[in-house]
Amino acid sequence: MCADRVQPSPAEESLPIRLNMDDSDSPSDVVDALFLGRFASGEQPYARSRSVDRVKSGLTLLPPGAKVLRSARDEDRSATLAEGDGFTLLVSRWNRGADVTVTATTDELAQKVLGQSADGAEDEPEPQPENVSMGFWYLSPGAARTAPPGRSPPAPGTRSAPTTPRRWPRPSTG
Repeated sequence: MCADRVQPSPAEESLPIRLNMDDSDSPSDVVDALFLGRFASGEQPYARSRSVDRVKSGLTLLPPGAKVLRSARDEDRSATLAEGDGFTLLVSRWNRGADVTVTATTDELAQKVLGQSADGAEDEPEPQPENVSMGFWYLSPGAARTAPPGRSPPAPGTRSAPTTPRRWPRPSTG
């Protein structure tokens, strides 16, 4: 036995790590599994994560000095595993969003690395139109769409339309 080897704690002994894979697992799944190793073993017992809904174009979300260990990409997802002094980082990206997770030897380091990766990475939301186009579909001899006329404020000096519906007298049946 080596003198410099650290003895596992009872928590580490009670959680043996086993990884089973089959043909349904993707390279991104392998990257995800590799990321958990240092956290599960207790080597890096602190974890922090953040989701970014809309990542600014061109950002890698890697902190300065991080070394990429694994990278997996498919048509709609990517996973990047990186490390630095005392931390491991997983960046899972899809379409425009991402999840950034950091494990580290201290909670302060995990928080610092997460900040370096994700702070300022959120892109501005796309502007939404003030007016919404509406229409109604109905089926008669063929499908047809009608759009209600636009409403505008009444012209100066005129009355607006009544706010309560007008009730017409019912015809007598007698």
